[in-house]
Amino acid sequence: MWALLLTRLWDGARRWGFLGRLTALGSCVLILAGGVWDQSTPGMIPNYAAARAAYDSQVSFTAQVEERLPAGAMVFQLPFVGFPELPPTARGFTSYDHFRPYLVSHKLRWSHGTVLGRYGSAVLTRLGRKPADALIDQVVAMGYGGIHLDRRGYADDGREMEGRLRTLLGEEPVISPDGRDLFFSLLAYTERQRGRYSEEEWEQRQEWYRSPVVALWGEGADREEGEGNRWFRTPATLNLINPLQETRSVTLRFTPGLPPQEVKPNLTVAGEILHGTLPIEANGTPFALVVSVPPGTHKLRFECDGKPTRDSNGRTLMFSLNRFEILSDETPPDRDTPSRKFTDTADVRLSLPHPGPASGIVGNSQVTMVPGSEGLVLQASGDDPNLVLPAFAFDPHSSLVVRVELTSPAETVLELFYETSQAPGYSGDRKIVHDIHKGRNVVYLTLKEAALAGRLRLDPGTVPGEYVLHGLEVRAVPLESHE
Repeated sequence: MWALLLTRLWDGARRWGFLGRLTALGSCVLILAGGVWDQSTPGMIPNYAAARAAYDSQVSFTAQVEERLPAGAMVFQLPFVGFPELPPTARGFTSYDHFRPYLVSHKLRWSHGTVLGRYGSAVLTRLGRKPADALIDQVVAMGYGGIHLDRRGYADDGREMEGRLRTLLGEEPVISPDGRDLFFSLLAYTERQRGRYSEEEWEQRQEWYRSPVVALWGEGADREEGEGNRWFRTPATLNLINPLQETRSVTLRFTPGLPPQEVKPNLTVAGEILHGTLPIEANGTPFALVVSVPPGTHKLRFECDGKPTRDSNGRTLMFSLNRFEILSDETPPDRDTPSRKFTDTADVRLSLPHPGPASGIVGNSQVTMVPGSEGLVLQASGDDPNLVLPAFAFDPHSSLVVRVELTSPAETVLELFYETSQAPGYSGDRKIVHDIHKGRNVVYLTLKEAALAGRLRLDPGTVPGEYVLHGLEVRAVPLESHE
């Protein structure tokens, strides 16, 4: 407003005489003074004393942290906040607040600052949402020497997290003079943890936790709203990244949603490592998709055949995924687990990557087999469907690890029956049982019986409904490897 008055007055003064121009010049000076006064009220003056006190507190706190850690040590910062440009919290905590210790630190590395949408940010996002006990074990395995907690980032002033860290670590934190910042050293806890593992096992834990499988959304995805809630256009792309040189199994868990509409749409997930169609229910049915992720980056496309709508911000909305999370093994696979034994051996005895009736599988009267695009569809009419698998050669000096990838219509149990040379036929005392959940499962079963004979029988579940056998493979492992 002040600039507009000055402009109009100065333009008019050009057409006036000397006295008019002099009057206009005086008016301009008065208007300029009024504008300066209007934009420079005492309320606009920063509280320099408070800013100085906060800075001195930060310098003192960071110096104490540096005294307790070796040069180059890493500090994990809580709460985790993405960077850059995220909206401030109710308490005014922004994505720039965690830079405060970094700006006055001389020899430490701080976790904050990984850019949203990149691998490192996805790793820290998952880590920052874990409960305190799992968080501590994983940041220690990743090599962090301490935890910095900024109380202003929590609605409860960080009291709950502070209490958990005090209890689990068994020590008092360093507290900044103004009480805002806390630091917990992890050095003693790390030493206790390292004593439980050999050098090779510790290196394996570090590699496992530093390089998890992560999910990065790309085209068609809006910014996350809350923890794991996001709206999408269609198609939307999801990149699953596995940086290790071994295939790893993860579970994608989410609840689809959509704007109000009359027709119930479907959500299709398509890619080289996963393909399926999910009905989007009005009551918000959750799904859990088990995916085997080979090394590298693998793209999945999410497409919805529903009706698009626009929100008040002009966004086109097709569907939402709520409480989305990617779950994987919380601990590195032990070398004696069936999955690790299966991966380590190349002695394949039976492989059915695309099982079907022509592959030699024989079903009983309670199951109908139909080849499908994702595997062998098994329509179970009763509570005892079973499949007799093709014959293959047994080795008395080897045990077997059986990998089964199966989609189940409900939570149930999978059973693997076997025969021996002394006891032909199938019996309840010669079987292996494994719990499975609704949706896609990857199961590893170990048979250590030395006198195996005949053919194996797979009972996919104990409830009627539609199962899908995506793949089955049997590998032989020397018996002494299981001891």
